[in-house]
Parts: sequence; C-alpha cells; structure tokens
Amino acid sequence: MRLTLILLSPLQRQGGNFSTISRISSYLTSHGHRCLMEDPKTFQSITEFQAFLHHKSVDLVIGIHAYRSGCLIRASTVPSILILGGTDVNEFYKDINKLSIMTEAVHTARYVVVFSPSMLSRTSSLWPEMPSNKVKEIKQAVITEPSSSFCLLKYLKSHNHIPAGTTSLRNITVFLLVGGIRPVKDPVFLIDKFSEWHREDCSVYYVIIGPKIDAEYFEETFWPAVKQSPGVIYIPGLSKEDTHAAMRDCFSLVNSSKSEGMSLAILEAMDVGVPVLARRVTGNRDLIQDGETGLLYDTPQEFVLKARSIMSSPEKRDQIVAMARDQVAQQHCYKVEGHAYMRLVQTALSEECSV
Repeated sequence: MRLTLILLSPLQRQGGNFSTISRISSYLTSHGHRCLMEDPKTFQSITEFQAFLHHKSVDLVIGIHAYRSGCLIRASTVPSILILGGTDVNEFYKDINKLSIMTEAVHTARYVVVFSPSMLSRTSSLWPEMPSNKVKEIKQAVITEPSSSFCLLKYLKSHNHIPAGTTSLRNITVFLLVGGIRPVKDPVFLIDKFSEWHREDCSVYYVIIGPKIDAEYFEETFWPAVKQSPGVIYIPGLSKEDTHAAMRDCFSLVNSSKSEGMSLAILEAMDVGVPVLARRVTGNRDLIQDGETGLLYDTPQEFVLKARSIMSSPEKRDQIVAMARDQVAQQHCYKVEGHAYMRLVQTALSEECSV
C-alpha cells in the first residue's frame, strides 16, 4: 500500500537534521511511499498544519525534535513518530515551557525514536511514565559523498586564508570543526588555544565550517573571537559534498560541543577516514572509545596534548581511522536504518487500524 507521509524537520541544507530526514525520506520513497518534507516553522498554527494534513491525505507524520516538530505533533489527529534530538534531551528540557510542549508531543506520538543508549536513558529519566516499548533506539546511518572537484587547499588559498605559496596539504595541519554556529556547539571553546598554537607553529590551522544559526551569538561572541585569532578560519558554509571533501582533506575533525545527541559530523568524518577529537560529553562517548575509535578531551590543554600525540604517530592515527571506519560500517548502515524506520511506520499504522 502506497502511503503519504509528512516528514517534519528543520530544512537548512547544511544541517545534520536535513541529512537525517533526507535519508529516511529516500529510503521510504524507494519503497513506493510518497514523502513530503516540510519545515515546522512553515506552519503558522496547529490549525494550518491540520488543514495541510487533511488536504494532502497524510497517513503518518514523522518529526525530528520533540520541541520544534512537537509543537505541531502534540495536537495532531494523524498518527505520528517522533525522533528526539540531542538538543531536546540535553538543553530544551531546562525550559519549563519547552518541556511542557515536548511532554505533550512524546505522549501523543505512537513511537519515540532515540539514536543512542545515553539518549534512551535520558528519555526514560525525563518521562519515566512512558512505556518502555514505545521508545525505539535506531542508530543514525551515514552516507558520505565527497566532491571530486573541491580541494580544501585551493579553497583556503583562493580566499587568502593561507599563504599563496603553500603547495600541498602536507605543508599544513588543518583541524576542522563542522557545525552550525550556536552556543551549544561552543565553537569558541578551542579558539584561544589554537591561536596560541598557530603562533608557535604557523602550519597549524583551525577551520570552522557552518552556517550562522544564532545571529546574536555569532555577532557578539563567535565572530569577534575569530577576527582577533591568527590561524583560525571561518567558512560560512559549504554544500554537503564539499563539506565531505573538506573533511577528507583535513588532518582531523574536531567536536567541541557542550552536549550532543549523535553527531552526524563525527560519523561522516569516521566514514571518510579522518580521526576525530571530540569533547568528552555523553553523546560523544556513545560513539568514541577513547584512544581506539577517536580521542576524547575535557580541556583545551588536553586537546592539544592528544592532537600532538597523533601528529607524532602516523601509525596511531591510521589505527584509529581503521577502527572508526569498521565501527561505522557495522553499526551505522543506511539499509539497516531505513529498514528499521520502515518497520516502525508499518507497526504504527497497524496499531492505528486496530484501535
């Protein structure tokens, strides 16, 4: 039976949410279903959303974020599946109004999806009354498609970020952070240390790629820090394919987030074959075994020590890359993820029919 589904998610193309909802849509579409991707902010009211569902004869709603999509799902008369974001369980719950909306949404949804064991545990503690069989853990899959035409070295030279005479990426060491510019990603956490390191060794660069998500944070905190820090480079955003190519070309991916659910950028870096140095927060610990599939750090000082350790040991770097790639291949497969969502859709609708 061909179903009509609406998939709700922030649709900024440079964001992880867009990649996640696009993968789910691609899989369901390939199996004959009609998938409509919409940004929750498109709808001005629940009434407008309900009218849209009726007009499009929607069978099921799948929404990312218990707050952003939950604002609409909480009053939906159409069956729904809610995918929790790390921001929901790590940040938004601190706001009583957002927690109230998320609570309505998780109770309205037929199923709630989390990406990792720590998100599962956090969900259980936030909503202990929710039946355990309603919450499903589905690990995010990863698909990387590095552009064959993008070269990080050429990009940095053409935008005057590095000396024009730099002839090879082997002449510089680029650490790359990928993520939207907002407080929870804490892109300034390592800036001072990187600038200090660049003054000691001018071949070391810190490149940050990501769209401006929080305008106030960008203007008041992030951009002033970047402007006054030698060796720190900001790229407003690249296509997904060019971002994957930048990952491929860098020495290491960096994550400095204050909290994470499951970082798609970390999975992408593992898949393209570069080591990850990530802040030691719960979501990152779900993905990285320190010293085996990546490196974890707490402070900027520890970051530099661990970064230097793989710079001085290519064998250790290669070993980490190989183990991380194996982990991604075994645990973050596109077909496994897609099949899990297909089963969940079928189960959700069969339960609806039996009510």
